Amino acid sequence: GIPVTLSITYLKKARGTLTAEARCQIPDASREAEHDFESVISNAAGEVVARATVRWRIGPSAQ
Repeated sequence: GIPVTLSITYLKKARGTLTAEARCQIPDASREAEHDFESVISNAAGEVVARATVRWRIGPSAQ
């Protein structure tokens, strides 16, 4: 895949240890399409401090 765009929304001041987590369904790669994937960044207290979204262009691999 090719990353097309990346955007980050900062929700609150982030200090200390941060953890980023992303979960997604694997998209259909049989045809080219763009898909958004979100990551959530949390502080040590479990508060969400930021969200990042990456749009990927995914399609069949060239052979």
